[in-house]
Amino acid sequence: MVKIEDCKKMHNIVLDMLIDARDEQRVAMCCKVLKTTFNQLLEAKQRQLTEVEERKKPFNVTITETLSRIINVRANSEEEARKLILDKWYAQTFVLDSEDFVNVDVTVQPTDDDEHKD
Repeated sequence: MVKIEDCKKMHNIVLDMLIDARDEQRVAMCCKVLKTTFNQLLEAKQRQLTEVEERKKPFNVTITETLSRIINVRANSEEEARKLILDKWYAQTFVLDSEDFVNVDVTVQPTDDDEHKD
């Protein structure tokens, strides 16, 4: 397996040879070697990135936002006040939005489930 550092060294050596080349044959040879070392470098980097990705562990992250709004209502009891407001809420008279944001909670749990990769 070719290492990234080795590819970089070879690439730089051949690049210097190309700069000093005095005939078309040497230029062509240097270009061919540069192309090969560049492809090897690319493959080595792709392997490295794949290895890094494979070492990552899956997690389930839950984001819970809390929205809250105080609404004044006149009613005969707490139960009636709750019902009046809930009825209006279900009818979408009150729609809470970012103005009503009060908290966010993030929980993280390890999982063996690889299905949910983003």
